[in-house]
Amino acid sequence: MKLPQHLSSARSEAGETLIEVLMASALMAVVVLAIIGGITTMLIGAKVHRDQTDGNAALTAAMEGIKSPSVTPTCDAASDPANPYRTAAGLPSTVSIQNIEYEVNRTNVNTGERYVDFDASAQCSLPPGAPDPTASPLTLQRITLQYTSTDNRVTPTLSFIKGAF
Repeated sequence: MKLPQHLSSARSEAGETLIEVLMASALMAVVVLAIIGGITTMLIGAKVHRDQTDGNAALTAAMEGIKSPSVTPTCDAASDPANPYRTAAGLPSTVSIQNIEYEVNRTNVNTGERYVDFDASAQCSLPPGAPDPTASPLTLQRITLQYTSTDNRVTPTLSFIKGAF
């Protein structure tokens, strides 16, 4: 059986319509953007993970430096009272001491029981005659370090106790 003339010529020139081409292009664009987004997310995640690893290594090294028995706090007028270990431990610029709390023996006013607490208000700049909590190696100090990455995306912290137990 032979097709009518008007149908056979239309089929021989069959091609893609404009709508089909636009739909295929849009679908390809969505797929390419999804792939690029996935790769970008992977690269950013790898950078953050690398910064976290660097931060943990820097915090551990700084902690070990401060915990060394040879490192003693500098509590003179020229030092920063809130940060007596800055020059003594040689901390890198990416690591900062966020907090130093000193062991304080206290008594519960209700029960009379004695307990140990940590107080951040005891610093190198004490009133004259007050005991210096940093002078005794037997005084425990709870020190909190913070690492800040160069792009400020990663800021892990590490707290530890220094002193004789």
